[in-house]
Amino acid sequence: MNQGFAIAQFEEESIKPLDVRKEMVDATTKVKGLKLKRDKADETQTAMFVLIAHAVRGHEQFGEDCAFYRSLGFVPKSERKTGTRGRNKASPDATAPAPPDANAA
Repeated sequence: MNQGFAIAQFEEESIKPLDVRKEMVDATTKVKGLKLKRDKADETQTAMFVLIAHAVRGHEQFGEDCAFYRSLGFVPKSERKTGTRGRNKASPDATAPAPPDANAA
C-alpha cells in the first residue's frame, strides 16, 4: 500500500509555515505599536509628576525639603550640592629630599 502525498496535501502543508510567518510579522508590528503607546504614556506620566512636584514645592506645608518630594524622585533642597568646587591642592614641594635608594650601599 502506497502512503504518498497528494499534490493538494503538499500545497496545504506548505502554506502553514507561511501563515505562521505572517502571524509573526503581524505580532512584531503590534509590539512596535504598543511600545510607541507605552512611550507616550510614560511621557504623559512624567509631565504629571513634574506638575505634582511643582505643586509640592510651592505648598506652604510641604516645600522642597519634604519626604514626599523625595518620593517623587527629586532631590530635596537640603541634600543638593552647593555647586562650589574645591581648590586644587598645592603640588608637592620640589625641594623635599628624595627617598634613599635601596640599591646604594
